[in-house]
Amino acid sequence: MQSYPYEYLSFGRKTFYKTLKNKRVSLKLSRSQKGYKLMPYFTKISEEEQVQSDGIYPSTKDRQFEWNSFLGLTEYETQFLYYDVDSDMREKEEFFLNYSNTYVQDVYTRLPEEGLDRLRAYAKESRKAQKTYEERRNEIQKKLAATGKDMWDASELEEILGEDDMKLFSIDEWQYDIQNIRQMLWQDNWYSFDLEEVPEGEDSVEYFLFEQHKGYCMHFATAATLLFRLYDVPARFVNGYLVMPSDFKKNEDGTWTASITDERAHAWTEIFHDQIGFVPFEATPPAYIEMLDEMEKEEPLSAAVQKQDAQEQKRRQDTLQKEREEQKKKQEQERLRQEQERLKQEQERRQEQEKQTQSGQNLGDTSLLDEEFIRILLVILSVPAALALIWFILWQRRRWVLRDRRRRITQKERTQAVREIGREIGKVLKLLGAKRPAYMDDRCYCDFLEQQQPGLDWGRLFTIFQKAAFSEYGVTEEEYIETLAAYESLQQQLHSQSGIRGWYLKIYLSFPIF
Repeated sequence: MQSYPYEYLSFGRKTFYKTLKNKRVSLKLSRSQKGYKLMPYFTKISEEEQVQSDGIYPSTKDRQFEWNSFLGLTEYETQFLYYDVDSDMREKEEFFLNYSNTYVQDVYTRLPEEGLDRLRAYAKESRKAQKTYEERRNEIQKKLAATGKDMWDASELEEILGEDDMKLFSIDEWQYDIQNIRQMLWQDNWYSFDLEEVPEGEDSVEYFLFEQHKGYCMHFATAATLLFRLYDVPARFVNGYLVMPSDFKKNEDGTWTASITDERAHAWTEIFHDQIGFVPFEATPPAYIEMLDEMEKEEPLSAAVQKQDAQEQKRRQDTLQKEREEQKKKQEQERLRQEQERLKQEQERRQEQEKQTQSGQNLGDTSLLDEEFIRILLVILSVPAALALIWFILWQRRRWVLRDRRRRITQKERTQAVREIGREIGKVLKLLGAKRPAYMDDRCYCDFLEQQQPGLDWGRLFTIFQKAAFSEYGVTEEEYIETLAAYESLQQQLHSQSGIRGWYLKIYLSFPIF
C-alpha cells in the first residue's frame, strides 16, 4: 500500500507523462534516529522495511538511507494524474482505494468532539460565504456561452474571464479547496517568533488565528490541518526538515548534496490525493521561504526572522496608518456636513424666533438659560460619582484577585497548588524581565534564570514543577514549601523596586489583566 503511489507514478511516466522524473535520493544522519524514518514522498519501499500502519521503523543503528522517489511532484502536476492502470496493478489499486475510503477517511478527518467552537464557526461561515467549485465553473461557462463562440485564444479568455476566473479555469475542485484554505490562513497572519503567551483556558489555534495573528510553522500547520478536516479533506500534521534548492551543492561526480541542520526543522500539513496518497501542503506564508532564500551566509534563523518580523510590523503599521487617515478624512467630511446642517437649523430657528413677540422671546430665553444651568450642574455632579464608582469596582476586584490567588496556591491538593505556583512564578518572571523566549527549552531556560535571577535553586524548582506536571505520585509537603518560598522571595524582590516602575509593577501584579 505504501509503495503504490510510487508504482502508480512510475506507470504513468512510462505510459502517459514522460515529464515525470524519479530520482535516486540518499540521506545521511549525523546521529541515529529512534522510532521513525526520514523518508521522501512517493518512495519505493523495499520488502525488508518494517512497516506498521502509516509508519516505517528502521534499525536504531541506521544512519544512511537510499530510495527511488518522485520527490519533485508539484501540486499542479497532481491535478492531471488520473489514468487507468493495467491488469498487473489492478489488485494493488483496489487495495489502495479501500485504504483511501476506509482507513484514511476514518482516521484523518477526525476532530475533537468538544471545543474549537470559534474555529468551527469560522470554517462554516467561510464555506457559506464562498461559492462552490461547481457554482464558479457554471459562471465561467455562462460567460463563455454569452460570447457565442466555441474557441478562444489566450488573450480573449483573459479579457472575457478576468484574473480570478482564469486561475479557476485551470484547476480542479481539490486545488480549489487548497486555495481557499491558503486564503483563510494567510490573509491576516504572518510568520514571527515574537509571540505572546496563550492565556489560560484559550485554545492555541484559535488564539493564533483570531487574537495574535502571528506564529511560526507549527501554528500554521496545525491550523491548516484542522481547517482541511473541517472542509472534509483528509489531512495530518507533519514534523520534519525544509530543504531549499539553494541548499544543494554540486559534487565532482555530478550528484548534488545538501547539509541540513536543526535550524531547518519545519512543520507542514499533508493532504490526501485520491490517486497518489498524501502530498505535502506548505501552510507557512511565502514570506518565510523568501526569507530563507535571502538569508546571509551563516546568519542565525532567529535574526533573519526578527528582521522579517520588523519589516512586516512596519508594513502593517503603514497600512493601519493609511486606514486611519482615510477614516479621519471621512469623519472630518461627516463633521463638516453635520456642522452645515446645524447652521441651517440654527438659521431656521432664528427666523422662527423673529416672528415671536418680544415678551415671548424673553420667556423663551429664560427657559433656555434654566435648562443649560441644569445640564451643567448634572455634569459636574456626575464626574465625582463616576470616579467613586470606578475606584470601588477596582478595589473590590483587587480583593477578589488576591483572595483567589491565595486560594489557588494554598489549596490542600499540593500537586495542583505547585502547578498554580509555577504559573504565578512565570508571571512574576515576566514582570522582572526574565520572560521565557518561545524557542528556549527547559534546560536552557533554567541556565538563563541562574544568571538573571541568582539566589534560587532553579534546577531543583524545575524538577518539582516537572514532577507536578507529569508524575503520577504528586509532590510532597516539603517540595510544596520550597516552591512557595521561592514564589514569596520573587514577590518580595518585585515589591522592593521603588519609584514609578515599582509602583506600576505592584499594581500590575495585583491586576494581571492590565
